[in-house]
Amino acid sequence: MNILKTFSLTLLFLGFSIAASAQFGVKAGVNFGVTYGTAEEVNGEAIETVSPGLGYQAGLFTNLSFSDNLGLMIELNYEAKRSSKEVAEFTLSSVPAAAVGLPADVLVNASAEQDNSFDFINVPLLLTFGGSEGLSFYVGPNVGYMISGSVDVASTVASVYPDGVPDAAQQAVDVVINGLLAAQGAALGKTETELDLIETERVSQFIIGANAGVLFNLSDNLFLDLRLSHDLTDFTNNDTDTAQIDPERGALRDDKDRNVGAQLSVGFKF
Repeated sequence: MNILKTFSLTLLFLGFSIAASAQFGVKAGVNFGVTYGTAEEVNGEAIETVSPGLGYQAGLFTNLSFSDNLGLMIELNYEAKRSSKEVAEFTLSSVPAAAVGLPADVLVNASAEQDNSFDFINVPLLLTFGGSEGLSFYVGPNVGYMISGSVDVASTVASVYPDGVPDAAQQAVDVVINGLLAAQGAALGKTETELDLIETERVSQFIIGANAGVLFNLSDNLFLDLRLSHDLTDFTNNDTDTAQIDPERGALRDDKDRNVGAQLSVGFKF
């Protein structure tokens, strides 16, 4: 199915290109962006922070000229988008002091780090217009299809004891805590998990985005392309998601995840 959809995008690209006299080329470069959405909260405070990552992209393009200062640039690109997210330490639960014979409650704290890897086939349709000599601008939408998407999550769960509790007592209580966590599919310590977002049907693979940028013509054939891009649609399956961290776990929250970033590429016109 993925191959069929990618082939359809390729036919769309070629169909536009042969409909008029066109100039073809190739381009490649890097992108720097982030995936963001509604942050998880604890007691009304956001505990998630996102960080941009460095990815790469390469593709084909064709320029259709309508006049000296107006044209249409159609691209077929492969884009690898990378970013990360950190969940600050928060209290997942607690064990009452009376239940374990200690002078104070035992806290069970958690934190996590997540690396995102999203790969897309993108078809931007960009209206170009001239500026000064050697410089032109463009704006336009893109249609994208996610061909792979995964997140690597490293989570840490730790027990926090009041001062003065002997190691032997802590080890005994940790056995009790692990028994309670097992019912939630968790355990004390560090756990690393890789999740395939497509296989688990957590994403809507088709996206629509917006682009704006500038072309620096270095010669008749060589140019630099500086671009800003932003998803217009949510690539998660629903506009709502289930809170995982908030004390009211299971409550629905607004959750729209989008990619935003900048691209710098070098292009060559044949």
